Formats: sequence, structure tokens, C-alpha cells
Amino acid sequence: VCSVNLTGLDCVTFFESALAVARMLRRGGRTPEALLTEVTFMRYRDGRVTDYASRLHYLSDWFFDNDARRVVRVITGDLPGAVPFTKRVGYMSAHPETYRQLKANPGLVAKIARVEADINARATHYLPKEKVAAARGLLKTGDIVGITTTIDGLDCSHSGLCYRDDGGVVRLLHASTTRKAVVLDEDLASYLAGVSTQTGIMVARPLEVVRPAVP
Repeated sequence: VCSVNLTGLDCVTFFESALAVARMLRRGGRTPEALLTEVTFMRYRDGRVTDYASRLHYLSDWFFDNDARRVVRVITGDLPGAVPFTKRVGYMSAHPETYRQLKANPGLVAKIARVEADINARATHYLPKEKVAAARGLLKTGDIVGITTTIDGLDCSHSGLCYRDDGGVVRLLHASTTRKAVVLDEDLASYLAGVSTQTGIMVARPLEVVRPAVP
């Protein structure tokens, strides 16, 4: 069952909820049901909830699936300095004990492993953090940023939204786990440079929605 809690956001549900609200309003929706429809469409593979494995847990998978359904366009490969992302994912199937849903349903681990294999078979790009400053002129307010990591088995460990301030500085708007709040942080390149486990970014740009209202 898909749910939305706007008072308890993590880094993914923050940008996901923000985009869902924007898409809902653009379609003319104003109800909790309309918001839930938008979140469900983005959060789950092909927009359908089946089980825990149908959720787009890995951010590169979220980008891929939502690009295919014209929710976003992944622009990472268009940024100067972008290189192939060759790191393999596998954290969830390797550590099922850290996920209560997998502990309760061990049979889902094999399904998660198949999803991970599909992700690892794709050609993906990322922008190393030392290249972000040179590419920031191409980033826009509202672009979704996945922050790649050195953590074994993960593609991204954090995410947020780009925000270009009045001075033209591209900053990171994100739900901070350390500060327990949504914050508008410093220059994106400086933010990345300050965290040794962060290696770079993947970027997806939201696309215009079809106008008819979602029920």
C-alpha cells in the first residue's frame, strides 16, 4: 500500500512529494487522493504497486523508470565531464536483515536480487564531484540530484533538488538526516566536496505533465 507522510520526509520522499504536488496542481488536482495517485505513479515500477520489490528503491532505477514513462528526463550524460557509472548495486539483497519488509518476507530477496541484476546491466552515467562546478551553468531549479556514494552496493546515498538563487548559485534543497529538517544548503559543488563518501551526482529533469486531471 502506498502512503504519503508530509510530516516525516526522508531525502527521497522529499523530492518525490514535491514533484507529486507540482504534477497534481498542474493537472488541476487538489485532493489527498490525487496526490497519492501521483506518488504511486512515480514511486513504483511502471506505476503499479504489487509488493515491496515493485518499489523503485535504488535511485538510478527511479530515474530510469520515470524517464521511460516521461515523468523526468535523465540529463546526466549530457553534462560536460560525465562518465560511465560502473559501480554495481546489491546492498539490499546482501543485507536483507536491515529491511523489515525483507526480514518478514524472505522470498522477496530473490526478486530484489533480480531487480539489482537488471540495474547492473544498464549503461548509466554520473558526474564526478570535481566536475560539478564546471557543469552547474546547465543545472536548473527543480532538477533532481542523486548523490553517488562510495558505500558498497549502493548507487546513491542522498538526494535533493537544485535551487538557483538570486545570485545564480546552484544550491542543494534537501531533507537533511543530520539536521532533521528540509534545508537549503550551500553551493552544490561545495556541499559535495565536504563529504568524503560522496563521489558525484546523477541528474533528472522533471518534464511537463499532460493536462487532464488525475482522478
